[in-house]
Amino acid sequence: MCDDAFFSFIYEVMRYGQENPDSQPQTLFPKFSRFRLPAERHSLSLKILNSSLSKMRNEQVSVAMDAGTIQGRHFLLVLLVNLRSDNSVVFYQLYQNISTAEEYSNAVCSILTDLETYGITPIAFVTDRLPAQMPVFRPTSSNYIGNFLPSTRIAPIPIHVPCSCHLLNSALQWTKKQDEFFASKLNTLKAATVEWRSHAAAFTTKIPDCMEHRWLWVDTILDFIDKYGQSVKVGPNSCETFNIRYQLNLIFRPFCSGIKHLERDYSSLSYTIPIVLIVVQRLFQSISQFSEEPWKQCAFCLGTNIIHLFLRTEWTPILLAAFSITKEGRDKLNLKRLGDLHTIPYSAIPFVCPSFETIQSKCRMIISTPLLPVEPEIVVVNEGEEWQNSSPNDTAHVPEPPMFTPQNLQQGIDMIGRTSFYNLVSDAIIAAATTLRIPHNPTQLSIQFNLWVSSSNERHYPSDAILSASPTAYWDMVCRSDCSENTDVGREQYEGRIALAKVAEAFLSIASSEAMCERTLATLRRILNDSNRSMTLNTVNDKMIIKSKK
Repeated sequence: MCDDAFFSFIYEVMRYGQENPDSQPQTLFPKFSRFRLPAERHSLSLKILNSSLSKMRNEQVSVAMDAGTIQGRHFLLVLLVNLRSDNSVVFYQLYQNISTAEEYSNAVCSILTDLETYGITPIAFVTDRLPAQMPVFRPTSSNYIGNFLPSTRIAPIPIHVPCSCHLLNSALQWTKKQDEFFASKLNTLKAATVEWRSHAAAFTTKIPDCMEHRWLWVDTILDFIDKYGQSVKVGPNSCETFNIRYQLNLIFRPFCSGIKHLERDYSSLSYTIPIVLIVVQRLFQSISQFSEEPWKQCAFCLGTNIIHLFLRTEWTPILLAAFSITKEGRDKLNLKRLGDLHTIPYSAIPFVCPSFETIQSKCRMIISTPLLPVEPEIVVVNEGEEWQNSSPNDTAHVPEPPMFTPQNLQQGIDMIGRTSFYNLVSDAIIAAATTLRIPHNPTQLSIQFNLWVSSSNERHYPSDAILSASPTAYWDMVCRSDCSENTDVGREQYEGRIALAKVAEAFLSIASSEAMCERTLATLRRILNDSNRSMTLNTVNDKMIIKSKK
């Protein structure tokens, strides 16, 4: 469709020239391009967008949002992510000058209303947790989106989910603020890139940029060192960087491997927890391989901050609930522990994209050595014990730095070992059904969740082999199951299973991050360059839609 539209445009240009044979091309084309080209471009962009949205009809999607400033203009980028589709990411719209909570609320309500007309169900908003975004999704806030939507609306109110990559990066930033030694080593990396740039002629590839807002900037530098070896030693800072490359690899390779998995367009929220906890276990494992105490403190501090952000904040229930509807999550929940995640290697984590294996081979994994055995005795959070609830939104309020000691390390291992979140997850399942307006009886939904988690689920649920191969296919089968019970109790049980299946399908439709927005912003920067900085918002939107289709 895109190629046909461009060919039509070329023929239109030729026809326009034939109708004006006495005019010079240099006088005709500016006039034609000024009046005809924008109209043709807008028509083409509408066709592309309508075609993409029509393919998402009757589908559940995640709405990924990210804000950025380009050429002095503040944009809000909105993408639609459909994890059930091969063409999973669709550019939807750019907004400009959205900065307050009220403006975000209006924008979100507009998105929900527009998508309803296409028959698309937004199941979650994935954001980077800007302060102005948070009140939009909090029911206690005056700017909560539910206050702006019609009271007669029956469509789901989307769940708010933080970008997992941003959460991991927040843990890194916290560690940098807490640990002066760690911060000094990162500053050494920055200084090393300056030295390499002054000796650029000695290298055949591009010198890595030191941009801390990019999640994998250290990984890029480590790849550069691996490639050139001793040749990178061109100054005092680059020499020190080369000398500490082993320590940097122990800390950053697991960290960056986790981000590489979570930033994929097809990565589901249901696999955030196992990926993150494997990263934490790798960091804790590396402590025994350091001979210097400051490096042990760095690894422990980063791992503890990751635990805090993923297992001790307001996001914890939704992340654990999304994990619980997978086979691995159910097994851990049934044992009332999150430990032994070393039995789930990266390669065993299923992703929606069928070509995951080819992409996985490009990711550098540190999975060759065995993980720490997890056999703790201390339970950090018991069932019924008060659960800490803190918000990671304001990174200016960095918690006190965790100090490394063998006892504190054991407590950290305990945290991912026998910590029980069973009741928390069960409540989160019911809360998700309520928010998403899935018809359910809370008591029956809780009963069915307990039955599914326990070993007595063979009668009403498909084989575990299907769940291991494809959680999406598994819960689709549950949704399509017939109600064979004739009694009222049997029908209630059936309705509870259907409600649980619909919650599970919703979780599997939520993207783990909004990293695709970061990549799309790079395209926006190329379009809105120095010579086009005054381009209208409509023109930018049209170009972004066309560019995304190529």
